[in-house]
Amino acid sequence: MIKFTLEFHVTIERKFKHVKKITIYSCIMFFLFSNSQLMSQRKWSSYDRQKVHDTTLLDSATFYLKSDPAKAFDFVVKAMDKAIKEKDRSAQGDCYTVIGDINLEVEQFDLAIDNYNKALKIFMALEQEDKIFQLEALLGKAYEANNDLEKSETYYKASANTAIKKADNKKIRSSKRNLAKVYQKKGESSKAIQELEEVKQLDISEGDLREQLRTNQQLINAYAANHPQKALDLTTENELLANTSKDTLALLNTLQDRANIYGNIGRADDKINTLQQSIDVRRMQNDLAGQSEDQLAISEELMAQNKVNDAINYLEQSIELSERTGKIDTRKKALKTLSTAYDESGNINQAYIAYKAYIEASEKSAAAREKQILANLELMQSMTSRLQRIDMLENQQLLNDKTIELLRQESEINEKSMRQQRLIITSLMIGIFILVFATYLVYRSSQQKRLANQLLALRSLRSQMNPHFIFNALNSVNNYISKSDERSANKYLTDFSKLMRAVMENSKHDFVSLASEIQILELYLRLEHHRFKDKFNYSFTVDPEIDQENIQIPPMLVQPYIENAVWHGLRYKEAKGYLKVSFKNGDHLKVIIEDNGIGRRKSIKLKTKNQQSANSTGLKNINNRLGIINQIHKTNLQVAIEDVNDSEEPGTRVTIDIIQHR
Repeated sequence: MIKFTLEFHVTIERKFKHVKKITIYSCIMFFLFSNSQLMSQRKWSSYDRQKVHDTTLLDSATFYLKSDPAKAFDFVVKAMDKAIKEKDRSAQGDCYTVIGDINLEVEQFDLAIDNYNKALKIFMALEQEDKIFQLEALLGKAYEANNDLEKSETYYKASANTAIKKADNKKIRSSKRNLAKVYQKKGESSKAIQELEEVKQLDISEGDLREQLRTNQQLINAYAANHPQKALDLTTENELLANTSKDTLALLNTLQDRANIYGNIGRADDKINTLQQSIDVRRMQNDLAGQSEDQLAISEELMAQNKVNDAINYLEQSIELSERTGKIDTRKKALKTLSTAYDESGNINQAYIAYKAYIEASEKSAAAREKQILANLELMQSMTSRLQRIDMLENQQLLNDKTIELLRQESEINEKSMRQQRLIITSLMIGIFILVFATYLVYRSSQQKRLANQLLALRSLRSQMNPHFIFNALNSVNNYISKSDERSANKYLTDFSKLMRAVMENSKHDFVSLASEIQILELYLRLEHHRFKDKFNYSFTVDPEIDQENIQIPPMLVQPYIENAVWHGLRYKEAKGYLKVSFKNGDHLKVIIEDNGIGRRKSIKLKTKNQQSANSTGLKNINNRLGIINQIHKTNLQVAIEDVNDSEEPGTRVTIDIIQHR
């Protein structure tokens, strides 16, 4: 009992601590919720929100970038207007990037650098690493085109560092190739080769043949000046890779590189043979413009060898193909070389005709170039005016943002007093909430203590058995021993110990299975009948439909009524009595204890005052126990006691209605 009391109070204390924690957390959440609106008003966004923008206009601009830069710029301007109106900084950065691409396409390198820098500034503020890498590479390209190789190297290195941080091999290779190209232009071939060899190892590790072709192409150019044999070996390697990957363009580039190397080291025949291979490949691809250029290159080598007639054949073919493809520059060079060839062969008239055609081609080329320059100037003027408009819109937007910020600050000042009032009101509400909750906890604690006392009382009551039964049972054992009936004493004592063990075990639980309770009742009746076998017989029946294992009832609920029937009804009967105990199934479990003993009235007359007081206390304990069980477990246990008939020895019937515990 002491152990149970300690365990129960520890459990109550833990539950109470848990409730206190919940109270504290609830107060914190309530405070945060009440002040969330106030706190949010203090935090203005320090950066523009990144939006997923519609790229249709920019896609159109990119599509027309090379074929019609003016049209491409129209699309960019529309996209920029939209981005500024929507305050979409990411979209504005994309617009500046495409504007820079247009500037680069029309050779406005300074403007390209300016717009790329604007885009880079935006994306650095937005921390968009992919866009930052893209802009660093584009700035390197723009500075390279503007022949500012130092700054170009700086930005290519920056893009390489960004790629290395992200461990993006594709971007690493791209950056290092660009860096090698700048080193090559600066005459630092060894640095270029070092970068390219690192890229080649990445290409090989990933098994990417096309990337190996690209890297080898640059390595060939890097080795060509100082290590021509190494360059030639690489052309052989590249030719094999190009054939394996069926990359015709790479094959043609490789043949051109090989021809150039042969030309640089004075192997004219090898150069001519290589260019002839290139022509054969171009014929299969129907590349007329490429054939024209290769034939022009062969004719120049033949002229250097004084093979004028052979050179004239190639030149005439080159001129014919260039006319068909509209390649003015190739045709112009071929006509000039053809005029020289005719002159050296003594054919002055043909030389004059060819030279005259060359002059006409030169004039057309100059006119086309002038037209292109004028178009670029016109585009530049148009772009400049529109860029000024874009700058004006951005400045206006900046002014609006500053105005809004001033209004926000003013609003904060005006609402400061209101926030203080809200804070005071919120604090008062929290105080009231805590007070109410504390009152509730005090009430709950008192209820729990009351419940604990009731549980202790209930366990105390159900653990008790009639001391008369224990005393008399021990007397019976003593009687058997005095008669030397050791076998009966042992059997009685064995059954008695089983009963005591079962009772003590069940007293630990608030509810036990019906099967366990029936086992105790059968043991108890067997012992009582063994002691008073000349006083009564009994029957014990259980409805077979009753699920004894799954039905739960309070322990020691039925035994006191059976004990009363034996001790106060049947024991004093002169004739042999009969006790009937039955468990019946219906809407609920019903237990009936019926005896034909002397009845309640006669039993009271035969008792002494002490016996009457003990019996009254026992019945009172039973009633108290039923009341506690009903109150704690919200059950509805009902007991009805009645006389069986109106005779002098009417007998007694006890009916117990048990609502199944769930």
